[in-house]
Amino acid sequence: MLNRYIELVVSFREAGYEPIFFSELESPNGQLILRHDVDFDCDFAYAMAKAEKEEGIKSTYFFLLTSSNYNLLCPRGIEVVREIGDMGHKVSLHFDYSLYPNNCEEGLLKEIKLFETIMGTTVDVISLHRPPPGLEPYRHTLLAGYEHSYLDKFVKDIIYRSDSNNCWQSGNPLKSEQFEQHKSFQLLIHPLLWSTTVDDMMGKVHQLTLKKQLDMFSYVRKYCSPSKGKGKEPL
Repeated sequence: MLNRYIELVVSFREAGYEPIFFSELESPNGQLILRHDVDFDCDFAYAMAKAEKEEGIKSTYFFLLTSSNYNLLCPRGIEVVREIGDMGHKVSLHFDYSLYPNNCEEGLLKEIKLFETIMGTTVDVISLHRPPPGLEPYRHTLLAGYEHSYLDKFVKDIIYRSDSNNCWQSGNPLKSEQFEQHKSFQLLIHPLLWSTTVDDMMGKVHQLTLKKQLDMFSYVRKYCSPSKGKGKEPL
């Protein structure tokens, strides 16, 4: 599946598209923003970032500080984020608006400060996790002074395509008239959906679950191996 993703972005490049960061958007034509919302696993994001680097392609990775699926602040999480940044990609915050129903901007500023401090980077754009209807006023304005991936300039002024729910929500971008017309795109790509060996969603979830089990087994084996000492009283 990862090879299929690389074929997708290489097709854009061969058609004359320029992969850019959000801050580099200047034209309604010929530019490609690759956005990765990391919802489930940091290692999948790392493998995708490495494959992109090998093809000379740059993209932006957004990580959750509040995920139930991975711990961004553990040693491995910090390592992955920093190494993806070192590859030449952008790393930033994937923000769960729903956790701060009373004051989302205050919550955002706190998370940005923590992300920047731990990862040693500067946040200039964020991605919103499952934005609710209440976010509509922010489609035209900054959020706590920060640009976000759902601003009109990124989803209306250019072409927006998402792979959410394991399918192209508005059709395969390579088969679109806008691609033929060389219009600029933002592609939302979730690393999980392109990093397994099966096509169906439940199969992807099953492979993710197996990986998490192996990760836990490896961690316990490394840090909680039975003591080889003698004369110790068991529990």
